[in-house]
Amino acid sequence: QVKLTVSLTNSQERFTPPDLGGMVVIGGPFENSSFNYINGRLSSSVSKTWVITATAPGKYTIGAAKVRVGG
Repeated sequence: QVKLTVSLTNSQERFTPPDLGGMVVIGGPFENSSFNYINGRLSSSVSKTWVITATAPGKYTIGAAKVRVGG
């Protein structure tokens, strides 16, 4: 089993999860959000975590997650 976590900081955009390259999700996605307000500045982060596993022995490549920022 592998935990795959994708995190965004200071973004309100939604992201497209990565192609798992043939691996399968056995748990998740689990979402975690946090917000901090320090010295008048707001920062935020959101992360999604999946628990994945291979379907057979071999080499697997996880693709990139995608997000559009600023239009």
